[in-house]
Amino acid sequence: MNPIYKTDDMGAFGGGITINLSNPQGYEISKVIFVCGCIQKVYENPTFPLHIAPTSEETAKFNVTNVCYLVVYDSQGRQKTCKGTLTIPAQNGVLNNGRTCC
Repeated sequence: MNPIYKTDDMGAFGGGITINLSNPQGYEISKVIFVCGCIQKVYENPTFPLHIAPTSEETAKFNVTNVCYLVVYDSQGRQKTCKGTLTIPAQNGVLNNGRTCC
């Protein structure tokens, strides 16, 4: 994935992350938590493909390198971390409240 700038909204101009989950047995997924760096985004009763777009407030909290995981929950609330990760590199933001950062 290309680097993003901290404080940029990943949903701008239709951007974001699309996650397709292979579930050939059709198990019910009651909840998903997308963990990326220090942020967690919770989705109740998700549908796939799942579109995730961290906000500017969330990307401001990113580290230089952010490893992302997807944790899924079954109908009984038991969790399983999905295989594989996504790495999002983040650079310091260019603008801070409309001002250039120093």
